[in-house]
Amino acid sequence: MTTRVDRLLERGFVTRFPDPHDRRGVQVQLTDFGREAVDGAFTDLLGSESTILAGISMKDQRELAEQLRQLLDQFDVE
Repeated sequence: MTTRVDRLLERGFVTRFPDPHDRRGVQVQLTDFGREAVDGAFTDLLGSESTILAGISMKDQRELAEQLRQLLDQFDVE
């Protein structure tokens, strides 16, 4: 995890600072630049998903969504 955070820090996506409640820990926060990058990535992802699903009827899209929910429910840990 540290290596991943280090890479994000180097690219200016996050800042890191000491945890005020636990001297052993650190907290990580998105920078404005990081937030813009995440927003852009989600926008691109949603566009790609729309393109992929464009050839499938709404009925089939709903059925697919329900099947995917059922699949994910198997991994739901409480």
